[in-house]
Amino acid sequence: GDGRADMHVPILTGFGIEDSHLFPHQFTRVPGNRILLAQGAFNSSKVRTTDGTVTDYNRTKLARFKPDGTAFEIVGWGPCNIWGLVVDRLGEVHIQEANDQGWPLMPFLEGASYPLCGDDVPRPYSPAFPKTGEMPMGGTGLSGLAFSEGADSFPGAWRDVFFVANPITRKIQAIRLHRGDTSSSPGRYGNGWQLEHLPDFVLSGDPWFRPIGLAMGPDGCLYINDWYNQVISHNEVPRNHPERDKLRGRIWRVRHTSQPHRGNVPDLAKVPERDLPGHLAAANSWEANAAWQAIIDRDAKGLVPALSKLLATARADDVRLRALWALEGLGATPVKTTRQVLAQSPSRSLRKEALRVLADAAATPAADLLNAAKVALADPDRLVRQEGIRSLGKLLDRVSIVHSF
Repeated sequence: GDGRADMHVPILTGFGIEDSHLFPHQFTRVPGNRILLAQGAFNSSKVRTTDGTVTDYNRTKLARFKPDGTAFEIVGWGPCNIWGLVVDRLGEVHIQEANDQGWPLMPFLEGASYPLCGDDVPRPYSPAFPKTGEMPMGGTGLSGLAFSEGADSFPGAWRDVFFVANPITRKIQAIRLHRGDTSSSPGRYGNGWQLEHLPDFVLSGDPWFRPIGLAMGPDGCLYINDWYNQVISHNEVPRNHPERDKLRGRIWRVRHTSQPHRGNVPDLAKVPERDLPGHLAAANSWEANAAWQAIIDRDAKGLVPALSKLLATARADDVRLRALWALEGLGATPVKTTRQVLAQSPSRSLRKEALRVLADAAATPAADLLNAAKVALADPDRLVRQEGIRSLGKLLDRVSIVHSF
């Protein structure tokens, strides 16, 4: 092929266009064969899927859908404008809010309500998600989030650090997120997470430097999307300002001096199928995540035995997780092994995802799912208990469908 699309097929329509800088964005593939997307504060939508279902999608929300344009559903309410979203190696989602309200980075929990610009909540009794720590960043246009976590990424003090793009102050700012895993350290950090403000990572003397997007690349480097504009084009200056530049833009790459240049990034759409499980353990987060997605996209059912073995025996929790996600995407969830993971794994992420996969798998008998939910509800970690509650809701939905026939 020529690397260009031969046709375009709309899979979701009906998005509001009241405010052009709040159109749907942050499209991110996540476990469960879903794609996340966010919408900004001032748009109202009636989203129509490929099967004709219409969903009211108004103001700031986070939603998800299947790649074929079905199963569109709202999974998060608020905060204001989600201009940064990261899924880490353990499948946990983190979002970044634009308007500097004192919590620039927060964990995303399905069904949660975040204060500020949302006009409704999922339940009338839903409390607002608690702040992870007062931390003013300066400016009102925080616009981009990246996470340095892979073993081939930044070393030392810059490993396991979130980077936030701030076009108002011409900075790339840095935050360390301390996670309280209550299964091993009850009571740490109160709400389970705490932010630590680190020294600025980048401060530019060029008044046109306007970072509006960040990503960790396949080479372990940080890439910065620089709008390169004289005018601060958010709320501080009118959008029709005559000095607003429409011609220039730059992309920067930041590499630590200790990082080797990587020129052999694998094309996972073309590597032999039998080699894909090995890429699940890649040091680079992009490569490791692309591997489980490629297994699903290539419908590599011949890898089910190898993936099942990784789920049962791999030493690294993140490798077991990606094996589980790949098996789920292939429709080959091993129910017995997944139940054992839920009951025995010391990793909260593995226990939480094992239950989610069991609840979503049609092959899981209702009695097994009920027993798994009971195990989760007694778990010492709150995220696993929350997944237990969601799994009971899915079980009730399954039972009600059966009774309707």
